[in-house]
Amino acid sequence: MDSQQNSSLNSMFLTVKTNLEKIESLNIPATSFEYQELVSKSLYLLEKCEESVEKLALFSSNETIEDYQTSTLEYLLIPILKSNLLKRKIENRLSLLEQSKDEVYYHKITNGIKFEPVEQRKIKIDRFKAERELKNRIENLENKIHITQQQSLKKLDNENSENNESDEFDILDEVDDMDFLQRDHVVLLLALKAKLAIEELISIKSEVDLLSKIQNHSSFDDERNRSGGSDNRTEKRGKDVSWKLDTHSYTSGPVDFNTRNVGGKLLDSKGKPIQTFVITNNRTLIKEGVFKPGHSLPTKTLDDFIEEEFARGNVITGGGKEPEPKEDPDDNDEEAINAETMKKREWDDYTDDVRKGSGNTTNKG
Repeated sequence: MDSQQNSSLNSMFLTVKTNLEKIESLNIPATSFEYQELVSKSLYLLEKCEESVEKLALFSSNETIEDYQTSTLEYLLIPILKSNLLKRKIENRLSLLEQSKDEVYYHKITNGIKFEPVEQRKIKIDRFKAERELKNRIENLENKIHITQQQSLKKLDNENSENNESDEFDILDEVDDMDFLQRDHVVLLLALKAKLAIEELISIKSEVDLLSKIQNHSSFDDERNRSGGSDNRTEKRGKDVSWKLDTHSYTSGPVDFNTRNVGGKLLDSKGKPIQTFVITNNRTLIKEGVFKPGHSLPTKTLDDFIEEEFARGNVITGGGKEPEPKEDPDDNDEEAINAETMKKREWDDYTDDVRKGSGNTTNKG
């Protein structure tokens, strides 16, 4: 029974990997039916894979990575693959992002130590370099595995029907070498996915915060439109006339336009002031309204940004061939000197014969 479940698990996982390769290679919008259907099918298969892994009890907290077989290690990729597919879904975006993040690592990231922008930038660059190194090592291993497989197949084809004992031992050694290569490949792939998962979790956190703010803002606007429409119109009418000196009848007393402590009628029928009033300076109030807590300050300089782009490999360097510098004529080359002299004489003759501006006939008024 366990062997049947294991083979079923292996076939489902292979199907998921094939679907992921199709998804990456599709040149269609992520909102299309074909794209979303393939994502949904892959998610369903991954959930079945998770159930099979739990039933077979393949992993235990008491064991280390050396205790597992190479074929079993690959199933450790199921959570990150599922998270990747959940991010590709479009309906109920906020709830899908909540499912996509791993709570343990998520809280460690969000509630962890706060770094300065310079330290964050250094950590990000170091993580990017480590990811690039892992990708190069994985690519080299994949090429090595492919070459080893081709050599093994070629050797099997060249063997005669009469095999001796030494040939059998050679085949066993090649199988062991292939197993070591595949194991190293899976371990490096797990390390790369772990680093990519950190970037995914940081991206998810930013998107969750943004979607939560949008959702709260939209619900607040809906509630305000339902309950406070008339009050808003009254307040707007008051603001429209707030610049006028005399809009109502006031009681006696000075005027402070910052606190709106207005008293008495300010102007008579001829427009002359009746009482003294104070117009305070709004410069301080305007200054205090700048750079509020919600204002985003720059976290890096332009030089830091350019350096980071170079580290990411986003800057294209080089270009076409530079034009060859024009050689100065040799004083001893009489033919070149005569040709240059004749060219200048022809130009002088042309300027003598053709009057300046004679060709401009279209703009004459």
